[in-house]
Amino acid sequence: MNCRFNRILVSRYLDGQTDTGESEKVRAHLGTCPQCNQEVTSWQSLSGVLKQMPPAQVSADYEVRFQKRLAEATAQEENEGYSVLEGIGTGIREGLDRISQILAPVPVLARVAAVTLVCIIGLGYFGGYFYRPGLPVIISTKGNVQTYQGKGWQEARMDSVFKEGEIIKTGKDSFIDIELKKGYKLRLKENSEILAGKLIRQGRNAGTQLVLNRGRLLVDIDAQFKRRGKEFKIDTFAGTAVAHGTEFLVDVDPRNKRMWLGVLEGAVGVSGRIKTETPMILVKAKEKTTVLPNAAPTPPIPLTAEELDILREIERIGKLLVSLVLSDTPNRVKELLSSPRFYAYGKEPQELQKILKEAIGLLNEAIRSNDRTKHMQVIERLEKAIQEYPAPEASPQLLVFVGAYYEWLSLHNKAVETFQKVLSQYSSSEVVSLAECAIGIIEEKTGNRRLAEESYRKVLSSYPASLEISEAQNGLERLTSSVR
Repeated sequence: MNCRFNRILVSRYLDGQTDTGESEKVRAHLGTCPQCNQEVTSWQSLSGVLKQMPPAQVSADYEVRFQKRLAEATAQEENEGYSVLEGIGTGIREGLDRISQILAPVPVLARVAAVTLVCIIGLGYFGGYFYRPGLPVIISTKGNVQTYQGKGWQEARMDSVFKEGEIIKTGKDSFIDIELKKGYKLRLKENSEILAGKLIRQGRNAGTQLVLNRGRLLVDIDAQFKRRGKEFKIDTFAGTAVAHGTEFLVDVDPRNKRMWLGVLEGAVGVSGRIKTETPMILVKAKEKTTVLPNAAPTPPIPLTAEELDILREIERIGKLLVSLVLSDTPNRVKELLSSPRFYAYGKEPQELQKILKEAIGLLNEAIRSNDRTKHMQVIERLEKAIQEYPAPEASPQLLVFVGAYYEWLSLHNKAVETFQKVLSQYSSSEVVSLAECAIGIIEEKTGNRRLAEESYRKVLSSYPASLEISEAQNGLERLTSSVR
């Protein structure tokens, strides 16, 4: 459409959001412009078709994966100025061919996917929707993570862009991973806060400046990022760290008024915030330093074995391979047992990704054909993945999914057996409270009142802060009232 008429106004007109004067203006233009008239007629026709379609349940990971591909495409250096519309056009051609391979147990119908993509194109077409290329993207979150961009604190969203001036803070037992493709990966640990001061990917002033107000930040810098002369700097109240290498950790403790830095690989230059001129010291691999306010950094000394283990978490940034699709409502266990879902978004190890893709592709086939044999093959592949590639953050969630999957197939004994494995093998409060409650629900469903009551009471006594408390209390009340 080459017409220069206000596209945003046309988009609002299609959505019924224009006032009388604006509507008249659009209708008058449509009467004189065949191009716009044909375009609007097409959209109105599509809207009519959509209204007649029954509600569809798309897979929970659809938007996550679509936005991730979109963000990755716009971040490519060689495509500076790359348009979202071009990326979506490519996505339609590739996405419709591969829609059955989307990583979710509930398959997405090609018809629904096509409509969703077309609607997104429409918004971009009329609204001029573009991402700034080359910005860091949030690739995973856990727990309570919030962002601030001048309009109040909001929950951090997967695949959203981390922008200059934005603040991110994490709560207890939480973290967030951020990635700049071909640049760096960051993990902000629990009870931490960071500000993006400078995020420039291209040009003479290219570089990154982050302000760590409190807490712990893990950093993994791509070798290409430094070779191309881009500076990576972290400022704190006590001092500044300038990266000359790849992997390091900065810990800021405002209460004790100190900055701690440890390097796993490469080297980092560190200076203090003092008035007298002092040279920057170089902290090399497996060394650490401490900086106090108004003082020079301490001379580098070797990291302890325990500190080295802490720094090795850097190697896991962005590699959380599996995430259960769970709501945060009190009845989430029942939801999981009735419709188990998960999505995979890690990149390594490749062999594990291959197994997961095979399993989920087969799962989509099994659901479409209602083939129980294929369902069992899916479980075999997932159990193989858990056994051969045990990842601390991924395996518990995969095993919980397998237990829910058994229950979905009405294999109650296998489901209980699997959830008992979760209880015996893992200690994460989230998965064990969920597994214990799931056992209670299954035992109650199959008439094993005593075992059901035991599981519900364990949830109440051992996990009083969990979301499963409500389900356990309701379960006990049902068992008690049925006896009366």
